[in-house]
Amino acid sequence: MKKTIALLVIFFLFFIGFLSGCTSEEGNFVGTWEVHSETESNQIWTFHSDGTVTSNAGDEVVNYVVDGNRLILTHPWGNAYYTYTFSNNGNTVKLINEETDEGPTLYKIG
Repeated sequence: MKKTIALLVIFFLFFIGFLSGCTSEEGNFVGTWEVHSETESNQIWTFHSDGTVTSNAGDEVVNYVVDGNRLILTHPWGNAYYTYTFSNNGNTVKLINEETDEGPTLYKIG
């Protein structure tokens, strides 16, 4: 009986540890970000928990997906693929477009 209880406790701890490692990076993007780049100024992007992004630059709604270390933005004309790096306790993210090797830095403001 003690052996069964010990095994259940070990299994439970393992299971909890496994679940805690299954957090999604998408949640790190949710919020409002100020966009800084050489080509874009005064833009605000808001990543919503439903997988959409809105911007103060227009009425277009863009879908986003986080796949590993890639952020994929789905526009009506096609997809944009970025690698990303968070810093500053998750309040700054650098995006690098996989085609141009350039991209904006986003600063979380809300």
